[in-house]
Amino acid sequence: MFDTNVLLNLYRYSAKTRNSLLDAFQSFRDRVWIPYQVAYEYMRKRCEVIYETVQRYDQFKKEIDAFTNKAIDTLRLTSSDDEISDLKRYLFKWLDSNKDRNLLVLNAEADEILDKILTIFEGKVGAKLSQDEIDAIKKEGKERYEKSIPPGYMDDKKRTARYWMAFLILAVFLMILFVWNVNAGSIHLSVSEILNIIFRHQGDATAYNIIWEIRLPRILSVIILGGALSVSGFLLQTFFNNPIAGPFVLGISSGAKLVVALLMIYFLSRSISMGSAAMIIAAFIGSMISMGFVLLVAKKVHNMSMLVISGVMIGYICSAVTDFVVTFADDSNIVNLHNWSLGSFSGMSWGNVKVMAIVVLLTMVIVFFMSKPIGAYQLGEVYAQNMGVNIKLFRIGLILLSSILSACVTAFAGPISFVGIAVPHIVKSLLKTARPLLVIPACFLGGAVFCLFCDLIARTVFAPTELSISSVTAVFGAPVVIYIMIRRQKRN
Repeated sequence: MFDTNVLLNLYRYSAKTRNSLLDAFQSFRDRVWIPYQVAYEYMRKRCEVIYETVQRYDQFKKEIDAFTNKAIDTLRLTSSDDEISDLKRYLFKWLDSNKDRNLLVLNAEADEILDKILTIFEGKVGAKLSQDEIDAIKKEGKERYEKSIPPGYMDDKKRTARYWMAFLILAVFLMILFVWNVNAGSIHLSVSEILNIIFRHQGDATAYNIIWEIRLPRILSVIILGGALSVSGFLLQTFFNNPIAGPFVLGISSGAKLVVALLMIYFLSRSISMGSAAMIIAAFIGSMISMGFVLLVAKKVHNMSMLVISGVMIGYICSAVTDFVVTFADDSNIVNLHNWSLGSFSGMSWGNVKVMAIVVLLTMVIVFFMSKPIGAYQLGEVYAQNMGVNIKLFRIGLILLSSILSACVTAFAGPISFVGIAVPHIVKSLLKTARPLLVIPACFLGGAVFCLFCDLIARTVFAPTELSISSVTAVFGAPVVIYIMIRRQKRN
């Protein structure tokens, strides 16, 4: 949100300062908003400020005339003296050159600054307030002044309450879905029986084994990997400054899937099993290869849709190669990779949970400590540099961290669609803020809730047949992406 003077000062600043500010405005145009009164005051005072700045230059010319006349009088010179004439001519020339360079707008009819402002802030001006609303604001301001209440005091309290409420909602949904998922299946248990099995290790032997060896590892895997995938999507959206960037859409998950599938086929054909660490490393290599292609494309195209289309094409190529190799494999174990290639949380073990928990936890700690530079980067590279952020190292860090998180997900569960895109936007809408310090943990919780819900549907709707988790996440995540694209199109 801008104050009127911020916009009017563009007419007063030097060309370098003015261009830097306009570039900054352009970089975060999607996150800016101007109150109606600010826009009104700017348009009303614009001509005044232009006239004022031009007059200052003209006044300085008069002062140069006065100065040279005083010099002539003091030094007993004549007005035709060559040195005085040269001095006067030089000063006028110097003044005019700086005027042309720094004073971009010389008359209100040819206002290039206005043209740029109208382009940047199109559709970002608030509605006109009614007289009743203005009176209410004045009344509130008077009360705050009389009671020594700082501006924004109540707003801060409301924001804090909203943040706590958002995290509480996510936590409650997580607990409900946790219990629901534990109890969902061929064997139904009461809450007390579940608690006895989990905390006291008591209960029917069959139920005990089902919960401890099948359901709990799967549920914990869903929570860890769902959260990791959501945070990975948030990091990619920050990196590309693109609301629909995500591991699946950009083809990063498909690249990881391809390398993992190839290595699994190679080792299984030789009766060698791949460990969890090897799968994560393979997925990471695949993620980095796909990310490399995406970065090359991003340098050539600046249109959001073209970047997405390129990512989708990379994903299709990788998926096609994976499906081709899996389809023509001979070994029955290799053929079963088809289910994994579609995305699934089935078959998780406590060993898998341990490895993914270590990898994701360490990565999340690093991401969380990067909250401040991420917040600065969201306001533009220029601002981040001014805040002391090493842009090159920061961008490399974002790539590596997002690739590790998406690689971990792909290694254990295969490619999962739309979670990395939809969840960050749902979380931001819930929090009403994009502050990384809040969004990052909320994204993890939101991803866990979203994937728990989708996995529950995948397991139970057509039981005993289990749906691909990617198919279910697409049903609920794709509408969010469509909504994002429509809203962005309206803004532009």
